[in-house]
Amino acid sequence: MHVRHLIPALFLVAACAWAQPPEAQTPEAQTPEPLQPARQPSPAPTEAPVGLRDPGQKSVRMVRAIEPPVIDGVLDEDVWQSAALVDDLHQVNPVEYAEPFERTEIYLLYDDDALYVGARLYDTDPDLITANVMRQGGNITGDDTLFVTIDPFNTRRGGYFFGLNPHSVRFDGVYRNVSEFYADWDGIWQAAAGRFDAGWIAEYRIPYKTLSFDPNTDTWGLNFSRSVQRKNEDIAWSTRNRRWDPSVAGRAIGFENINQGLGLDIVPTASYSEARAFDPGSDDSDFRPSLDVFYKLTPGLNAALTVNTDFSATEVDDRQVNLTRFNLFFPEKRDFFLRESDIFEFGRIGAQNGNGSISNAERQNGRPFFSRRIGLSPTGDVVDLDVGGKISGRVGPWEIGALSIRQDEFGNVAADNLSVVRAKANIVGESTVGIIATEGDPTSDLENSTAGVDFLYRNSRLAGGHTLEAYGWYQQSDTERRDPDDLDGGDGFGGGDYGGQGSAFGAGVSVPSNAGIRGGVEFRRFERNFNPALGFVSRRNVEDVSGHVAYTHRPSGGYFQSIYAGLDWQRIEVIDGGLQSQSIGVTPIELTNRTGDVLFIRSNIEKEVLDRPFEISPGIVIPVGEYSFHDLGIEIQGSGFRKVSGRIAYIDGDFYGGTRDRIFGAFTWTPSPRFRTNIGYNINYVELPQGDFTTRLFSTSLDVVFSSTLSWVNLIQYDNVSDTIGINSRLHWIPEAGREIYFVINHNLQDFDEDDRFHSQFSDATVKFSYTFRF
Repeated sequence: MHVRHLIPALFLVAACAWAQPPEAQTPEAQTPEPLQPARQPSPAPTEAPVGLRDPGQKSVRMVRAIEPPVIDGVLDEDVWQSAALVDDLHQVNPVEYAEPFERTEIYLLYDDDALYVGARLYDTDPDLITANVMRQGGNITGDDTLFVTIDPFNTRRGGYFFGLNPHSVRFDGVYRNVSEFYADWDGIWQAAAGRFDAGWIAEYRIPYKTLSFDPNTDTWGLNFSRSVQRKNEDIAWSTRNRRWDPSVAGRAIGFENINQGLGLDIVPTASYSEARAFDPGSDDSDFRPSLDVFYKLTPGLNAALTVNTDFSATEVDDRQVNLTRFNLFFPEKRDFFLRESDIFEFGRIGAQNGNGSISNAERQNGRPFFSRRIGLSPTGDVVDLDVGGKISGRVGPWEIGALSIRQDEFGNVAADNLSVVRAKANIVGESTVGIIATEGDPTSDLENSTAGVDFLYRNSRLAGGHTLEAYGWYQQSDTERRDPDDLDGGDGFGGGDYGGQGSAFGAGVSVPSNAGIRGGVEFRRFERNFNPALGFVSRRNVEDVSGHVAYTHRPSGGYFQSIYAGLDWQRIEVIDGGLQSQSIGVTPIELTNRTGDVLFIRSNIEKEVLDRPFEISPGIVIPVGEYSFHDLGIEIQGSGFRKVSGRIAYIDGDFYGGTRDRIFGAFTWTPSPRFRTNIGYNINYVELPQGDFTTRLFSTSLDVVFSSTLSWVNLIQYDNVSDTIGINSRLHWIPEAGREIYFVINHNLQDFDEDDRFHSQFSDATVKFSYTFRF
């Protein structure tokens, strides 16, 4: 029996699990009850009322602390007695503006150096609090959490978020494109969580040295959001259309006489590595000292210097298998480039727009600056960065960013300076206009520059809680022409010559919404010679039209929390004439129940036109022609608060004149917050007239957490396209924020002879230490 014939049975088992109630969870330990008497929580409503209204702009007046509180997760210091109190949070999901099922009390203080947040998060059944993640740096969005959102410039366009779970695991990031959060930014701040008999406690200390802010205003944007996972309940202070991003934040008034000290962070780092290649055999060792310096030129403007930059402990990429003709997109993960990275965003390129027909690589197409192009060769090998500088931040109505890096030589490419400048002005309420310019090519000795302008109109205050976004952008690149003897002709897919000038532009309108109707349309055009060498391009010489329309119904009671249906499409034509790709996706039903489990069905109708043969697998070539295919899929997702959770999906349909069955998903087992394992898979069974093949991608991770500061994380990945197994093992100790020690082992094995016997290919081990001195 073929494995894929078992899929209906697997979905039957998953569907049965989908209907099960949540399991009880026993907390590992409880801290002593607070000495300060706690208020009693309000009784939970049995059914949330409907027809509620937006309470409007909320505000709180800040209170200066006489002395700083101790951040220990207890809330027993007398100073909290005088704190400003926020307790008028409301429910966001399942029913916006309804009385929450669980009560939340938030206390606010500030002094010269930091913002302090304390919170009591009441729970009617504390034994069922969801707290599966104990590893510092882990993703806590599946746990019960409290998030603090800060917009220090009070512009409603961006800001920071700081989250905490009941195990004192911190989770932070920045907002970009107003409503999208970017979790790869890491700041230095302190937090602790504890338990009391009626719930759990969260305490934060957020230093001003970690933030950029406007010293000329006493008002910041501020918001709070809480998640109760087992009930799939979201609670927040200020929301609109079920959003709690900076555009709808409340106000914190009264910040006075705050400072950042010198605003200077000095971060020396030292690493020692030993590497071994096995065939042919060779050994190498390397000691690398490096230095990062961060300085606040003003409270809102940051300068950074990096010398002999070391990225040895950066997380490895998740593997992807490519069955298309176009480039894949891998996100940036290096800390130096992630700081203030939101400022370099351009034209809403890459923004999540609700269109399921567009792949992530297609959304990123035309990005003028993609920092991952720096310090990595086209084959993914690390290229040394000798020195670099960056200035980023806010000055009045302007957001500015400038970056210049000296990249070392590699292969036949000489050392070069790579630079980008970005400026964006806030105009007309929530709208912006900006420019960007880049200089340099990290993968060749040819001169290259790109310049662009973009505009965003945004209004989140329309009747009914709706938001309107309209945007447009234009770019032009200029590339030195190659020697005529080296030309091989441009193909529009990423190969060939792109010398001379080339342009690209795009425009779109979107009405995003978490309830009721939503939709949007977008047009983009990329000329053949458009070549942003410091950016990302997946297709050239094309015009791309896409759109989507959807409706979400949110019942006021019953088993289901939301019912969704949607239609999306994308059509890409070659500028010279003729269709290249077309996709129409229909989601007739997507159901989400009260505990956050999801079941949905999706159908795709696609068309691909090949003007040249396409080798989709070694020895299997799809000939020139027009291909139409249709597929149907189903997916079930289990909410992450359970000890066993995950997702499973099956798609069956036509594929380039043959058939394709795809099975993918992931399962996570968390028997204890100290132990977590995950298994992921993505399998394609492809049968074509030219031959059959199967692609397999498997990954498994194992996290062992000794404490919230010490963890051992292991990742094994395998795919049968490269026939390699990659092993990454990281022991990570964070005694406190800003001080880290890593011990990292990487080991690659390959099946050279395709006989299912793997042999060592490469191995390295690295120990790395970094320490942040703050002044």
